[in-house]
Amino acid sequence: MKVIERVMSLRTTDDIISRYMPETLNEHEYIELGQRACSQIKTLVESDWAECWSQLEWDEADVKVYSRKSAEFEEAKENMLMLVMDLPTSVEHLERLLFPWFEFRVKWDEMLAMANVIERLSEETFVMRHVVKKRLALSSRDAIDATSVYRQDDGSVIMGSTGTEHGKWGPQEGFVRTKQYLGGYYFRPIDENNTKFMMIFCADLNLPIPRFISNMVAKLKPRLMVEKARNLAKAVNKYPL
Repeated sequence: MKVIERVMSLRTTDDIISRYMPETLNEHEYIELGQRACSQIKTLVESDWAECWSQLEWDEADVKVYSRKSAEFEEAKENMLMLVMDLPTSVEHLERLLFPWFEFRVKWDEMLAMANVIERLSEETFVMRHVVKKRLALSSRDAIDATSVYRQDDGSVIMGSTGTEHGKWGPQEGFVRTKQYLGGYYFRPIDENNTKFMMIFCADLNLPIPRFISNMVAKLKPRLMVEKARNLAKAVNKYPL
């Protein structure tokens, strides 16, 4: 009887642990997440900016960052951001530099430590693990994302990404798991050699510090986005297509 009780206890313990283990979604669910992220970015970028993106967080001649409430995501505590910048290169070149399944992203992006493909689900849909380096008050972080690419008839390309989970990649020791609600890029060709570049970012940093300090750190996000965009501009020349 005691043996049976112990076995039942172990099963109960395993059941409790399993509730906290990340789940692997099926292929259709991951693809749907990635495609939905692309659709959301398309809607946000193609909206009336005067109404949708009325707050300007960064205003310089070469780059601007707008913000808005993350109304699409009830759980989100921090604002959504959109960076806008013109870059002197083609859409195809920017794809090669930015899409994390190519070799160049980790070479120029000073914040990105690594980007691993966990699963490739279709021609342009992936489950990715991104690892971000420690920076100022931000500890080393990682995220599991469903990522898709959507191509439009006018030559514009959208990469959309949203946070998800995978059974083989639970929270890792030494990393804070970031919750990304939406992220990605919108490339709109101006001509053959110039592209309007939009970057969307909506994530909670989940900092283990008082809320008012967390709010102060969140204000660094526009600056970090601008740094990334300017490093991308340098990479255009450093890594020609």
